Amino acid sequence: MTPPLLLWYPLEDCTLVYTYGDPEVPGPAVAERVFRRAREQGGEWLGEMEETIRSERGAQRAVIELRVSAEEVQEGPTVILRAPTAAGTAWTDGPDDWRIDAVGVAVTVPAGTFHQCLRVVYTNEDIGGGVLWLAQGIGMVKHERYGERGPFLYELQTLKLAA
Repeated sequence: MTPPLLLWYPLEDCTLVYTYGDPEVPGPAVAERVFRRAREQGGEWLGEMEETIRSERGAQRAVIELRVSAEEVQEGPTVILRAPTAAGTAWTDGPDDWRIDAVGVAVTVPAGTFHQCLRVVYTNEDIGGGVLWLAQGIGMVKHERYGERGPFLYELQTLKLAA
């Protein structure tokens, strides 16, 4: 059975392209996330996301493991979503406090307007915090970070399903 939390990530191989604004990365930058379809293993769904950030400095690449269980979604070492997907659901992961702030919100990014999104807020008393918007079947459509490390913004530009 597919865990309900998996609905908040791409269910097919796809490429998501974002504009990427970060004071630590000079000039205009683009982030590309390539998802590999998740596979079931021992009651969890395991997937992989290859992220490449291209800027004036060149390209930085990372491969991030995605783990989805009935209870939580983990990107690399970070739990970014926890069941139930209801406003007020809260959890702590390392130094970060996370909370589903709203369910069913709309967000507009260059790729269009996405309805019925989750808005997830996180805070870290040392470096600030941020907000993620997740759309069903797509995952992150927007990410804003604020605080000590400066403003940061991901916005979805395009979504391309693998042929």
